[in-house]
Amino acid sequence: MRPHSSALLARGLACCLVLGLAFLDPKRWAAQAVGANGGSMLGDVNISAILDSLSVGYDKRVRPNYGGTPVEVGITMYVLSISSLSEVQMPERSGVIRSRPLFARPPTVATALTLRDHSDVTGPPVEVGVTMYVLSISSVSEVLMDFTLDFYFRQFWKDPRLSFRKRPGVEQLSVGSDFIKSIWVPDTFFVNEKQSYFHIATTSNEFIRIHHTGSITRSIRLTITASCPMNLQYFPMDRQLCNIEIESFGYTMRDIRYKWNEGPNSVGVSNEVSLPQFKVLGHRQRAHEISLTTGNYSRLACEIQFVRSMGYYLIQIYIPSGLIVIISWVSFWLNRNATPARVALGVTTVLTMTTLMSSTNAALPKISYVKSIDVYLGTCFVMVFASLLEYATVGYMAKRIQMRKNRFMAIQKIAESKKVNLDTANPPGPPGDGPKQTITFGPREPTECLANPF
Repeated sequence: MRPHSSALLARGLACCLVLGLAFLDPKRWAAQAVGANGGSMLGDVNISAILDSLSVGYDKRVRPNYGGTPVEVGITMYVLSISSLSEVQMPERSGVIRSRPLFARPPTVATALTLRDHSDVTGPPVEVGVTMYVLSISSVSEVLMDFTLDFYFRQFWKDPRLSFRKRPGVEQLSVGSDFIKSIWVPDTFFVNEKQSYFHIATTSNEFIRIHHTGSITRSIRLTITASCPMNLQYFPMDRQLCNIEIESFGYTMRDIRYKWNEGPNSVGVSNEVSLPQFKVLGHRQRAHEISLTTGNYSRLACEIQFVRSMGYYLIQIYIPSGLIVIISWVSFWLNRNATPARVALGVTTVLTMTTLMSSTNAALPKISYVKSIDVYLGTCFVMVFASLLEYATVGYMAKRIQMRKNRFMAIQKIAESKKVNLDTANPPGPPGDGPKQTITFGPREPTECLANPF
C-alpha cells in the first residue's frame, strides 16, 4: 500500500469517528467544537462552549418544570428614594378587586400546545424568590397620591435546563442583559405601578447569574412611581402606609408562586433614605393569593410606613395663625371712637386668615372630609372674625346710647323752655296772691342709661 493511501485511510477513519461522536452526544461535541474554534477560556474551561451548550434544545417560551410545581421567584428591595405622594389622582379602593380583561393575560395553555418538545404539563409550579433593597425615596406627593422610589429588584428561581457540569473554578456564570432574551424569565410586574423606567447609564443596570445546578439570579435597578391612597383626616399629624405589589402578569399559581426569598429580611431600606416632609418608620412584607376572573395569582406586597414631619407646618401655618389671632385682640385696648384703626385692624386680620387658609388647602387635594388643620384654622378664623363683630357691637350700642341721651336732652330743653314761658307770663306777686300753679314735667329718663358701659 502506498504512503498516501495510508494517510487517506487514516483521515477517513478519523472523520467517521468524529461523526459518530457527534451523533451520540451532540451537546458535548458542540461544546468541544466551540472550544476548538476559540472562545472565552478560564484555564482549561471554555466558557463560550458552556453557554452555547445551554442553548441547545432550550426553549425560552416555556418556564422550568412546566406543568409541575410553581416557580418560586425570590425578591429583595432596597429603597433608594421616594419622590412623591399624591392626593389628586387617588385610585379607587374598595373591598372588591376588579378583574382584568381576558385579553390582558397571555394564554399560557395555548403556548404549551404549540411546543412539541414540552408536552409534559404535569410538573410542579416554578417558585420565584424575591428580594428588594431600597436605595432612595425621591418624593411622596399628597396631590398625586403616589410615591417614587429607586431600588434593586432581585428574582431567584431554578431552571434545570440551564444546569451544566461543574468545572474547577466555574460554579456559576455571570452574564449580561443580552442573555436574558435567550432564556425564560418570570413575567413579573408591579400591580400599583403608575410609571417606571430602567437605568441604562453607563450600560443597562441588569445582570443574570446561572449556577451550575440551574439556579438563576436576576438583578435589576428600577425607579417606580406607584399609587398610594392616603387618608388626610389627621393632616399634618398623619401617618401614611404605601405599598409595592408584585405579581405575575400571565401565569397563575399553577405555574408560578412568589415568595420572599430571605423571609423577614427580604426587604431592606438604606439608612441614607430621607425626605423633607416625611420620615420612614419601617416596613413589612406580606404574601397572599389574589383571585381574578382569569384564575388565582400569587402576589407579594411590601408596605412602607411614613410619618409626616411637623416642623414645616408649625413654622408656616400654626405659629403665624396664632399670632394673627393675638393681633386681632389689640383692638380691645383701642378707643372705641378710633373707628379707622379698629376697622382696619379687624378687616386686615380676617383677610390674612382667609389667605392663609386658601394657600394651605391649595397644596392639598379637594377632599370632602374635614382635616385636622381645617379645625385649627377654622377656630382661628372664628376668633378673628369675632373680634371684628365685637367692635361692630360696641359701635351699635354706643350709637343707641347716644340716641337715647340726645332724646333726653331734647326733652329737658323743652321742659325748661316751658317753665321760662310760664314765669314770663305770670310774674310773681306778693306772697300769698294768686292761685298756685303746678308744673308737671314729663317722665325723666333714668340716669343710669347716661353712663357709658364701655
